Amino acid sequence: MASITRFKPQHLGQVCEIENSSFSEPFSADYFEQLAEKYPETFLISEKESRVLGYIVAETYRNKAHILSIAVRDDCRRKRIGSGLLDALIERLRLKEVKEVFLEVRESNVAARSLYEKAGFKLSGRIKGYYGKDDAVLYHLKL
Repeated sequence: MASITRFKPQHLGQVCEIENSSFSEPFSADYFEQLAEKYPETFLISEKESRVLGYIVAETYRNKAHILSIAVRDDCRRKRIGSGLLDALIERLRLKEVKEVFLEVRESNVAARSLYEKAGFKLSGRIKGYYGKDDAVLYHLKL
């Protein structure tokens, strides 16, 4: 069974590996290190036997949170890793008295959109050309 814990420096290589295989324009290792320093309570990983299965990271400002990235290893998808990470993050955000969570996602990313909608996120807008040729859709969740 996987456990969800806070990101630690030893997870960086595996997080970057997942990020690089999941996104065409991945975040850098330096950026993840900065996020870990600035938002240690909202950078979570799902891990089983020292293998990082997925991660989620959000920035917080006052009573709002912005989910910056969530990704799961290819061979671990469709096994509730992503929903477990999202649920754990939302619980931590509630404890921090965050009132609203928002994110943007590629319009064509049906799997991620389904994950967010099942978690109660509502579609709130669109940004044309956010991902180059692709549009982003915006989601928000009131806590």
